[in-house]
Amino acid sequence: MVSAIQRLKLGATFTGGLEVIERFPLPALCALTFAGLFIGDQHDWFDSKDERILSFLLLGFFAALAGTLFAEERRWSWPIKLIAAAVPLSGVAAITFLGPTRHEDAWAVHFLFLLPGLILLAMSAPFLARSRANDAFWGFNHDAWFGAALGLASALIVGLAAMALFAAFDVLFGVEVDSEIYSDVWVICLAVLWPWIALYVVPRNFNDPEKAFAPVWLRFVSGMLLVPIATIYLVVLYVYGLSILIGFELPRGNVATVACGFAAVGVITYLISYPWRDQGPRWVRLFYRWFPVLLFVPIALLAIAVFRRVADYGVTEERYFLIITAIWLAAVAVYFTLRGRRLVLVAASLAVLLIAASFGGWGATATSERSQIGILKGLLAEAGLLENGKAIKGEGGIDFELRKRISSVLEYMSNSGKTMALEPLFDQTGLKFAADDRPGAYEFTEALGFDFVG
Repeated sequence: MVSAIQRLKLGATFTGGLEVIERFPLPALCALTFAGLFIGDQHDWFDSKDERILSFLLLGFFAALAGTLFAEERRWSWPIKLIAAAVPLSGVAAITFLGPTRHEDAWAVHFLFLLPGLILLAMSAPFLARSRANDAFWGFNHDAWFGAALGLASALIVGLAAMALFAAFDVLFGVEVDSEIYSDVWVICLAVLWPWIALYVVPRNFNDPEKAFAPVWLRFVSGMLLVPIATIYLVVLYVYGLSILIGFELPRGNVATVACGFAAVGVITYLISYPWRDQGPRWVRLFYRWFPVLLFVPIALLAIAVFRRVADYGVTEERYFLIITAIWLAAVAVYFTLRGRRLVLVAASLAVLLIAASFGGWGATATSERSQIGILKGLLAEAGLLENGKAIKGEGGIDFELRKRISSVLEYMSNSGKTMALEPLFDQTGLKFAADDRPGAYEFTEALGFDFVG
């Protein structure tokens, strides 16, 4: 890392750019194309309204990066390395462009699952085939994330400096810079300068980069901030778990979010604390040793809370995420409790779950759609608004709570871009379905014979 930062000099900018393109051709191409399309669209040079194109380029950056690092660690030749980067890039293209198009409004859900999954995959890629590589995994990711932070800071400094310069031109010389130029500068800073610096600092040595080098400031953050915060969080969850055990009651549904938040803080703390597991402060060593075992109670709270919400209200994308989080945490807790040692599996396993959840009939969107339609059919049947599997218009007299729950499901389907999936259910109500003019929740309840209940 130090040597890479030392080479980041102004005079080496062009040479460094060529090095990045040579080492990471497809990620660099994704970043440059993203910047070009964004700028071209801002200036109306061409029309690039399909947001999935820009999403693909952003996702493709990390997919191609993962493939490149996987091949580079194995010292494959340049053509084979290019193929290794193209394979995950092609997979992202298939998910992005070949999936169902009737739910374009729901593409953000696919993106939100894919992006962190691909980032985690890039973090794990060089170490997937190793049996013992914890020092290398920790050191590599420390350097890579430091490079990403350095790139972001540099991009922000350059962008703000350019904004100040434009303002000076306006004040001193009366030269007003077009608003598009402001946008162009930020696109170049964030889509070109940031990834260039981040990629330039990515370690080339995957064996033992600086022996899990741990700076003093990170030791302070881990020992004095993260471990105490995670410990307090854990104590609160244990006290809550004891209270519901004494009171013989199930945890409330919103407990799932709290438990998931603890999991995020706890696992990140566990990974960051790795260099001090044997020779760090006593409380850090105790946390690192006992965290996997103590994780089972929060996992139980999370699982029970999610099960309760799903049983009452069905699956949504948020609950789907909580379900796979519970599965992942359980696997991590069991693995490390049984003396598993490979840190890379923490990131790699979550990457696999998130990527798998982003597409297909088993994915978050499709599963949520099926679940909510099933819930809606049950509610319609209970209200006497279902005949031969089709929704019909009622004659009033439906219980308020029942109308409220029906309205809630219809509002979710409308807001999450799943309106077109309701067409087969409502095809006998006279509602008109069109890609550019879809019925909303109010129209659905009106077709059912009652007013929407918010």
